[in-house]
Amino acid sequence: MNFRNRLLFSMGLIMAAFVAAIAVAYFGLRTSATSFSEFLDGELALRQHYREMYTQGLQMGQALRNIVLDPANPKAYENLEKARKDFATARDAAARAATTVEGFGDALSRLGPLAKTQAEAQTEVMAALKAGQVDEAKALINSKETPAWRAMKKALLDDLDTIRKATDS
Repeated sequence: MNFRNRLLFSMGLIMAAFVAAIAVAYFGLRTSATSFSEFLDGELALRQHYREMYTQGLQMGQALRNIVLDPANPKAYENLEKARKDFATARDAAARAATTVEGFGDALSRLGPLAKTQAEAQTEVMAALKAGQVDEAKALINSKETPAWRAMKKALLDDLDTIRKATDS
């Protein structure tokens, strides 16, 4: 093999190696982009929905307390209904996002009974207010609604911690 053929052969090998490197980099980049997209659609979205549920849970409690303090304030009732609706919306969105994150279907199913317990406690408080029993409504907040919120809050924060650990890994 003469010098010219060896030189062409070497150049061909270098170009083939360069094309192979580009192909490997391209497929690696596509895989990374897919993984990042799954992360954004899954864990990051789930975290955002959990934070929204936490925020709306706090808002429900504040609105309920405002209703007890001033039962004639229509804005407090609107705030409570909006917070309930936004909480349910965030929970539904979290359920959709949880399908892409391993191990979160059970966590969300656990929130259902907790949300129901809290809603029932809020309904009891509202019934006491409608009956004109403000002191009874205050007692119900302390004995039923606040413990129901604390249980919900603990579940939300525990799940957020689990999501954070999954994100870190």
